[in-house]
Amino acid sequence: MKSSSYNLAFTLAAVSIVIFLLSAIFEGGMMVSMIFGFLAFAFIVLIPVIFIRKERTLQGGFITFKEAFTLSFTGLLLGGVIATLFTFVYVTYIDSEYVDRMAYRTMEFTKNMMEGNVPEAQMEETLMKIETDMAEGFSPFGMLKSFGIYILVYLVISAVLAAFLKKERTGDSLDAKTI
Repeated sequence: MKSSSYNLAFTLAAVSIVIFLLSAIFEGGMMVSMIFGFLAFAFIVLIPVIFIRKERTLQGGFITFKEAFTLSFTGLLLGGVIATLFTFVYVTYIDSEYVDRMAYRTMEFTKNMMEGNVPEAQMEETLMKIETDMAEGFSPFGMLKSFGIYILVYLVISAVLAAFLKKERTGDSLDAKTI
């Protein structure tokens, strides 16, 4: 089961890195980031389902809540660590202007949405906050803080998936191997 957790982690990390790189390539700002964010979330749910079901099959059609939860959470956590480290290296060393470009595109999108609908002073304040939040979000502390939130999300996803995908042995379902 440990190898399944590692395989889940590496699969999730690879998918997350590809999605991040695609969003960096397309540089669409807020809308493209939202689309890729939804896509990433779908994979964060789908990939553990696949691995839990595969592990359940390998165990003769049975998996306990604890086993399913551990597999999912360990895989999500390790995959998230790898993807977060990659993102940090990318925005710090590979493409140090990435954050500035994303902040600019997000500010342009927000400005277009707010123009004519919001007072100028409020719009400027919002745009400055976006710029500051983007820079802080990709700082080492900001990424660590975001990862703390991800851990909570991983816990919830893992608990829900484990509850739905568990199939524990009952007294009636004992097979020849357990006797």
